[in-house]
Amino acid sequence: MIVCSSVAEPGAKPWELATTAKRTPDGWSINGRKVLASISPAATHFYSRVKGETEDGPVQASAMIPLSAPGVEVRDNWNGLGLRGSGSGEVLFNDVVVPAGAVIPRGPWGAPLAPGYDGRAANTAPTVAVYLGIAEAARDAALAAVTSASGRTRVSSAGAKSLVAELELRIAAARGALHTALAVLDEHITDAKPRSMNVGLGRTLLKECVTAGMIVERSGVEAVDLAMQLCGGRSYGNGHPLGRMYRDIRAAAFMRPWAPAEEWVDFVAEATLDGDA
Repeated sequence: MIVCSSVAEPGAKPWELATTAKRTPDGWSINGRKVLASISPAATHFYSRVKGETEDGPVQASAMIPLSAPGVEVRDNWNGLGLRGSGSGEVLFNDVVVPAGAVIPRGPWGAPLAPGYDGRAANTAPTVAVYLGIAEAARDAALAAVTSASGRTRVSSAGAKSLVAELELRIAAARGALHTALAVLDEHITDAKPRSMNVGLGRTLLKECVTAGMIVERSGVEAVDLAMQLCGGRSYGNGHPLGRMYRDIRAAAFMRPWAPAEEWVDFVAEATLDGDA
C-alpha cells in the first residue's frame, strides 16, 4: 500500500476545498482535482480531503480512495523548478464511488480544524528531513571538490576556509533543530493512540515542527549557496548536482503545513503567546 497525500487544490485552503463527496446508494461519489500530489504515479491509494455534502450541510471530511476505483485519473504532469523526481502531478476524481466507510467527517465546514495537530506534526517531520538531506549532500559535494587535488589551492585561502566554517554552522543549525523536534515528537507521539491527544499539546508539537522546518529551510538554502560558492561557477551549470540541489531545496518554502507566510507566522506567534500545553 503506497499512499499519496492528495489534498492540495489551486488557491484553496484545506477547509475550503472544491472537491466534493456526495451520498449515493452505494456510498459516496467523489469529484475534484488535486495538485502537488507527490508520488502519485507510484501510489496505490490516495488520502484526500473533501467537502462532504450531508443532509445537515457541508462538512470537512477525509477519504481513502484506491487507484483501482473507476474514475481515478493520475496525470504525471509534474513540471516543477525542482524536485523533478517527486512525481507531484495532478490527480482527478471523476464520479469515483467509494464505500460509506471510506469517507470520514472531520469537522465543520469553512474553519481550520483544531484536532489533528499531532498527526500533521508527525507527517511534517519526514518532509523536513528531505531538505536537511539535500543540504548535507551539498556540503559533501563541496568538501569533496575543495579537498580534491585540483581544489587544495583554493581551500588553503582564508576566504575558502571561512566559507567552509559557515557551511558547517548552517548544517549544525539544521541538524540541531530537526533532532530537537524529533525528540519532542518521540516523547509524546510514540505510544499515543491516534487522535487521543489534547488540542493544546498537539498544537505545541506542530509548532515545534513548523519552527524546525523554518530553520532547516533557511539554513539549508544558505548551506547550498555556500557549497556553490566553494565549488565555483561550474556549480551554476544546469547539469551540475549542486545546481539541482539549489532548485530542489527551494521547494521547502512550499511544503510547510502552511506555505503562505501570513499563516505560519500567525500560527507560531499565537501558539507561543498562548503558552505551551
